[in-house]
Order: sequence, then C-alpha cells, then structure tokens
Amino acid sequence: MLKSTMNQISNLKKLNYLSPVFIMGSAPSLRFFKRYQHLNGIRIGVGDVPWRAKEFYPYNYWVTANASYPLPWNKKHLKHLLNSKAQIVLSSASANSAHDINEVISKMHSLKLQLPITFYDQRHFRSKSCSPKNLCCYFADHFVTDPSIQEILSDSTGGTGPAYSEGDSVALHALALAIILQAKEIYIVGVEIPQIYKHYTHYKDYKNPFENPIDFFKRKVKRTLPRYQYRTPAYSHDQIQFFKDFQKIVNIATKTNIKIYSISPTSPINYMTGVNRLYV
Repeated sequence: MLKSTMNQISNLKKLNYLSPVFIMGSAPSLRFFKRYQHLNGIRIGVGDVPWRAKEFYPYNYWVTANASYPLPWNKKHLKHLLNSKAQIVLSSASANSAHDINEVISKMHSLKLQLPITFYDQRHFRSKSCSPKNLCCYFADHFVTDPSIQEILSDSTGGTGPAYSEGDSVALHALALAIILQAKEIYIVGVEIPQIYKHYTHYKDYKNPFENPIDFFKRKVKRTLPRYQYRTPAYSHDQIQFFKDFQKIVNIATKTNIKIYSISPTSPINYMTGVNRLYV
C-alpha cells in the first residue's frame, strides 16, 4: 500500500515566533475572543468552531477528533470544510462511524488531492493497531505515516513515549499541535468542560450541524426538565483524564518556554499550573 507522506503533521511549516496562536473552542465564552480578533495570529478552530463562528474568519487550522462532524466524505460536511479555507487536521478516529470503510478510504484518496488536509493519529501508540482492529486502524494504515500526535509532541520536546493519553477532547490535540509547530504564545478561549447537561451549551447555541428547528426546540426543553438538568452528559469528556492530559501538555509548554494564556473567565483550565489568566 502506497501512503502519501505529504499530508502529515511533520510536513506542516513551523510558525513564525512573532505570531500568537489562538485555540478556539465552542463554549459560550468564545465570545471573549472579540477583544482579540483585531490581532494578527494563527487561529486554530476545534470541533465545529470554523462553521459555528464564521465572524472570526480566517481560521488557519480546523482540528477535528470525532466520528460525527466534520467528515470530509459527507457532502454537506465537505462543503463546510471547503468554505472554511482552513488547513484541515483530521484524526484517524473520524472513520470509526463509517458504514463502509472501503468507500471512505476510496473517497479520501481522491479528496486528499483536493482539500488542504493533514492526517494525524491519536489512538495507535508505537504504531500498534487496536485490539480487535477498528475502523480507525484501517484509515491510519492508508493515510498516516507519522507516529501519533502524542508521540510527535513528546519527541519534539526531547521526551519519550506518548506525552498524554488518547485524549477525550479535541482541544488537547489542538494545544499539542500548537506546541509542535513551535508557537511561543498560545491563547485559549472557549474551552470548557461542562459537568451537567443544562450547562452543556455553545457559542451561538441555536446552531447545530445536525439539527432541524424541531430538534433544537426539543434540546432547549430538555434542559429545563429536572430529570435531565443535572445529569452528566453522555458525550461529556472524562474530566479527571482531561485535566491530567491538559496539565501534562501545559508542563511541556512551560519546559520549552512557551507561554499559555486563558481568555475565558469560566474555563476550568484557569486553575492549572502554568496557565496565565488574561481576562477582565
């Protein structure tokens, strides 16, 4: 099997040290970026942010890490990706919801020549496949030649082994990417980990790439019902693991003289060692 070696993180150009990097999550506190949007810098949108917050264009990178959205082989999602004009940084884990992995692989071999796309892996440490082999393994077999992003981060800063776990939040991979690209100042906004369902809201919460008006209404009503309000969302990340992983990455940044700033007053990362709070 012939793999492309050009669509890899190792091929991305290192950043100009004078340019700050903004990592932008979809939490309501993303609105605080308005204070900084006049600044020149590298913008990394995570999850659905480049689609959700078009007023903050241009995005330089769109980092994804789930099997729901955006998926380049989905025509609707592909349109969103193309419209963003961002460099797409796509995880092999995105293939895990594929109905036909062979069809996905075939489409991606064509799309990798049309899209500004970079493939990365977050699951397969030391190039070991999942046991049993999962769809992400087949996808990685075709499109990823680099080690996992965790191993790239560790190697780029003189460490050994994966720098953090498989990662339950795309924000982890975005932060790792910024460090790998040798950013000197990283500003994080809109990255939060809600503990209960009623707090699981987004910037421009009325927008959702999967919803029609009826689904939106149901979601809003559900937040008001006692039986749902205080539940931990099924799609919420493992908070303990998130904090452990995030702190490990922040420690690497500190060790390499990279400054990390939070500009979201409600983000839990504000209380981590090495994160500088920068909000009014």
